[in-house]
Order: sequence, then C-alpha cells, then structure tokens
Amino acid sequence: MNKVLQTLSWHDEGCERINTITASYEHLPLAKKLCFLYFAAFPEDKEIDAKSLLQIWVAERLVPDEVNRTLEETAECFLEDLVQRSLVQVSNRFPDGSIKYCQVHDVLRDLAIHKAKEMNFLMVCSKEDGRESCNMKGKLVLERYEGMPHLKYLQLDTYVRYNDSDVSKFGKWIRSLKYLETLDLRGTDHLKDLSHWIWHGKTLRHVLLCSDVLTPSLELSRTQGPPASVDVKNLQTLQGVKYNKSWNTSVVPDIPEVRELDIRCCPESGVATLANLLCKLKHVVYLQIAGDCDGFFKLRIRDFPFYENLKSLVLIKYDFSLGECLTVSDDMLEMLPPHLTELSLRGFEFVSDPMPMLEKLRSLNTLRISRRGIPNSATVRRITCSAGGFEQLEELVLEDLLVEEWKIEMGAMPMLKRLRIKYCDPLSVPPQLIHLDRLQFLDWVTYVQVDKEVINDIYTQRPHLRRYW
Repeated sequence: MNKVLQTLSWHDEGCERINTITASYEHLPLAKKLCFLYFAAFPEDKEIDAKSLLQIWVAERLVPDEVNRTLEETAECFLEDLVQRSLVQVSNRFPDGSIKYCQVHDVLRDLAIHKAKEMNFLMVCSKEDGRESCNMKGKLVLERYEGMPHLKYLQLDTYVRYNDSDVSKFGKWIRSLKYLETLDLRGTDHLKDLSHWIWHGKTLRHVLLCSDVLTPSLELSRTQGPPASVDVKNLQTLQGVKYNKSWNTSVVPDIPEVRELDIRCCPESGVATLANLLCKLKHVVYLQIAGDCDGFFKLRIRDFPFYENLKSLVLIKYDFSLGECLTVSDDMLEMLPPHLTELSLRGFEFVSDPMPMLEKLRSLNTLRISRRGIPNSATVRRITCSAGGFEQLEELVLEDLLVEEWKIEMGAMPMLKRLRIKYCDPLSVPPQLIHLDRLQFLDWVTYVQVDKEVINDIYTQRPHLRRYW
C-alpha cells in the first residue's frame, strides 16, 4: 500500500540562492532538519495549518523534551526558527502573534523531498487511493488503516462518510489506538456520538471534534466531554465537545494541562459545574463556551488560575429558549481578563455602550460582537471609540447591532486593518472612517441605499481597500 516518497527532480542549478538555501538547511540541528523534511508530505502551494503541523511533529517524536516547556511549545519555537532562517513562510498569524498558517516555497519543497528521499524519511499512500467514490471513503479508511495500532495522529477530511453500521466499527478502531495523541475529526461533522469510544486513550493530547464556531448547533456537537472516571491528564486541546451530563459540582474531569478548551451546549444548570472545572485549570489560553453561557459573567472569573494568561475568549449564546437574554453591565465587562488578544461575544445585550470598557483591553487585536438571533430589544443606540482607544486592534466585526450612531474620534483604532459591519441598520457610515489610515479591508453590508453610496465613495477615495478577507 505504501511507497517510498517519489522523487521530484532537484536540479543542481549552481546558483547562489540554491547554495544558500542548502547551507541553511545543513546547519540545522538534526531535530529541526526532520521537522523541516515533514513539509515534503504536503502538496505544492499548500497553506498548512500550523497547529496541526506542530501536533504531527510531537506525535512523530520529532521534538525533544525541554525543561519547563511542553512539547507543543518547543515545536512552536522550532517552527519560528525555520521561519527566521527563511526556510518557511508565514501565511497568517493569530491575534496573539503565533503562526496560524504557513507554507514553503516550491524550491524549498523540492529540497525537502530530495532530502527526505535521501534519508528514507517519509512514506506516502499511492495516488490511486483518491480514485474511489465519496461513499466508499469511510470504508476504505477502516479497511486500509485499522491494522495500524501504533497510529499517533488521525485526521479525517470532509469527504469521509460513514453509515450507521460503520460508526460502531469506527469507534472500536479508535479505541484500539493505544498510542493516539491527536484525534482531529473537525471535517466530519456528520459523525454520531463517539463518547463511548474516544476517552480510553491515556496518550491523548489533542481532541478536535467540531470546527463550526459561529453556529455550534447540537447536531455539530454530539460527542460529550470526558467523564471524570477516565485518565486524560495529558490533554492539551479539547475542542467541540458537548457538556457532559454526568459532570456535577464535585465530579469533573481531571485535565490539568489543557490549554485550549471549547465546551458546547452548556446548560444553565451546568454553569456552577463548569466553574468548578475552570478553577482547577492553570494553563488555559483559549476558552470558548457555547450554550446558555450567561452565567459566565456571573462567575468570579478573576479567581480562575488562568485569568492572567487567557488570550482568547469566545462566548456564544445560541439557544435563547434556555432563558432570558442577559444584559451585560459595565461591571461585568470590567472583569474580563486583562491580556485578551481576541474577544467574541454573540447573543448578549449591553446596558450601555460597551466600547469604553472594551477599549481598555490594551492587547486586544480582534473584537467580534454579534446580536444574531436576539429579538429587537436593543438598549444601546450609540457607540463611541475614543482617541487612543483600541490601540492594538486590527480586526473589528459588528453584526446585527441596532445602533444608530457610531462616533470614531481621531486617533481611535490606529492599527485597524479589517472592518466588517453586517446588517447594523439603521447605523450610518461614520465620516471618520476615511481617516483609518491602516485600513486594508472594508466589508460593510447594509440594506440602506444611501449608505451603499457612501461606502462606494470610500472605495473610490481609497482604491487600495478590498471588500473581503
């Protein structure tokens, strides 16, 4: 089934650039050389998800243990070093500055392929594997790979489909993978509940089950989080799992090392239990809670051990049948972690203009506020971004806000690059928009014809502006 990585010609062009690139590679320590060679496994011009890449490096034991660092942190340092050496290009970064997507130049990919073949480093499946019809993909995965008990990294794409009779077989196969470290099923949102199968691997470090952040419906979050009775102490990432009904204020899973936590379908009755879980976590940098998450603002979040370290916070209330919409006060906003670089709030009302409180978050890079799904009962009609406020903000998204006036003072949002305003009628286009010198993307969607004309005038005056990102 497997073949040694096929040769792509590495031409000896004798040019200085090739010699420089080769020398840069040759001066790498062995561990970093092997990490670089892994780029040979990706298609040409492929934008590579950096987090997935780092998880693969860790799973393949390409990254050594270092004192006072997790393997993932060491892997991230390796990737940054490859970037500094011009062996890898950064396509995009997260708000906190970490690499989101990366890729390698064609010449460097050829070098990686050449060296990987030389060292017999990689093996790939035959291209003939891709010729099967979509409805056979799931069966092929099981038939061809269920005999791989030492598999450490498993990622399934959107085209892998299973019928009901396959789910049990698939679950049993996952349960048999005793060394599995990364389970990435974000592309297979049609899979049914796998709770019974996946929480038996003591080596699990990353579990990613749902990628849909904006519409985290019940159908996309079928698998419950780990029960308290299982050993999952190595977990670093827990994404897209449902609130487990077996949890209570005295019984929650022991996941002390988790850094990225995403819980869906959290009921109102589960807020106290969730607080008990969060009070035991020290290293969380990304937190998403979706469901009836009003209670989050009522918790003593300053008491959470990770309070000072939290970088990204996403709160989404998407099931409004669970209770009345919470009106967020200034006191609640004041409790937000001070070092946030990303904040997303969806489904909340505000007592007053939230901007004066939010602009005090001096590290904030990305801010998204949406009222989508809330009945028309807005209490805030005017918002103001003051001079010197939001000094690091690069992306702002406002959606379905019933705001009539937006005042942007001179010197506000000096770093803003991406602005998206969707259906915030009857909001008029603020004239100060033209003074946002660093603005590169402007996406203003409105039903009002007059505002459409104003926006078109801005595009005319600023021809470098793009409409989408």
